[in-house]
Amino acid sequence: KGFEKVNLEPGETRSVGFILDRRSFAYFSMEIDDWFVESGDYTLLAGSSSRDIRSRARVMVESGDRIPVSCGMNTLVGDLLGDPEKAAKIQGMLKTMEQRFSPGDEAVTKEMRRAMLNAMPLRNFVNFGGVMSFDELEALINDLNAGPD
Repeated sequence: KGFEKVNLEPGETRSVGFILDRRSFAYFSMEIDDWFVESGDYTLLAGSSSRDIRSRARVMVESGDRIPVSCGMNTLVGDLLGDPEKAAKIQGMLKTMEQRFSPGDEAVTKEMRRAMLNAMPLRNFVNFGGVMSFDELEALINDLNAGPD
């Protein structure tokens, strides 16, 4: 990302620096047609070339950027839970579905029920347990795709 030419005498050392801003960690996302920064760990490499790395450092980048999830009947519940606004819109149905997975059966833990729900497509709100009708599911999908209230 940054380069600085420094003339040194044998045995001499000097510190150089540059600033890594938000754009330094961004890539262009075709989904949102804009620059996007993912949260996560990044490794910074310093060297005389890409084949001669002399120093490494890890940094954690926290980004508020989100790629909107476009919803359909086959969208997985777990994908929606990563978006706080969408997750809030399906919480009531999730509770109903969780109760229908082996209610009172101690062999199925809360974690197991949550894992099954995360892997379940939205269409199962209609197909499994009749939590809603197809018309209600279609209205929910339109609401999820409309964005925040």
